Amino acid sequence: MLPTTAQPSVNTQTMLSEAESNDKMISKRGRWICDKCGTEFYGERRIGSKTRHCSRDCAASDRPPCSPAWRKKLSEALVGVPKPPKYRVAVLGDKNPMKRPEVAAKISGDNNPMKRPENRAKMSGDKHPMWRGGISREPYAWTFNDELKEEVRRRDGYECQLCGAPQAECRTRLPVHHIDYCKTNSDPVNLVALCAACNARVNANREHWTTFFQAIILANGLAAFAAFLDP
Repeated sequence: MLPTTAQPSVNTQTMLSEAESNDKMISKRGRWICDKCGTEFYGERRIGSKTRHCSRDCAASDRPPCSPAWRKKLSEALVGVPKPPKYRVAVLGDKNPMKRPEVAAKISGDNNPMKRPENRAKMSGDKHPMWRGGISREPYAWTFNDELKEEVRRRDGYECQLCGAPQAECRTRLPVHHIDYCKTNSDPVNLVALCAACNARVNANREHWTTFFQAIILANGLAAFAAFLDP
């Protein structure tokens, strides 16, 4: 979690409570127990839902069987719908060559040709055929680079600062969100680590989320860390 160096003031606590009360949340993230297999998992559950499943397979196996009337209705709806071409059927599922262990081993991980230093050097900067004069990061500032993002993730304890999801349980590294939504403002106190779901969620109701995260930054005394990249 965010490092704490100062106690939140009464005004800060009021800002946090107001921000939380204005949140029109339709789903909740947390730890759940799968109703089918009993496995504990971390994920999102829609408020009002009576079931919890850790995967699509568990959800499908726990679903009641389709009635004959429903199957008949589905068959009638598919009448006249063209079937996929034969070449697509030939590479679907287990027939996909990319699913063969020997093929996947040749192009995954460190064996990926694009991860070799010599190949990366040939395709980076003005050597890349799609080079357009260094505008690839626009509208973001050039200071908003991988090093800065990693420092923000480390500062935030590699946890989403909205739902608390740890980076280890996410599919990708935690995105870094601009609190004031100004993509050219890369000041560390204007950046916060969020998971992918929360990063998408805060795109709406921006005024609310700006107040919410600014209150958190203030409550934890992160203003003192504004120059942590420039010791």
